[in-house]
Amino acid sequence: MQKEKNFEEALNNLKEIAYEIEKDDISIDKSIELYKNGIKEAIFCSKYLEQAEQEVYLLKKDLDGLFKLDKFYYMEEDI
Repeated sequence: MQKEKNFEEALNNLKEIAYEIEKDDISIDKSIELYKNGIKEAIFCSKYLEQAEQEVYLLKKDLDGLFKLDKFYYMEEDI
């Protein structure tokens, strides 16, 4: 039974692929194979993050003093 891949594993795989591709002694065929695998990992990470973003909500107080759930929006200046 194959274990389900998680985000951290995919990201680590992507880092390892980038490291391998940057080596001077790698063949073109191996580079292409690694590149294809890297694209698969990048797509997995992107979809995972999109799904996670949809799950993040903020509890906001509206003008009537009632609390409601709102989507969380990330802004660069928030960092």
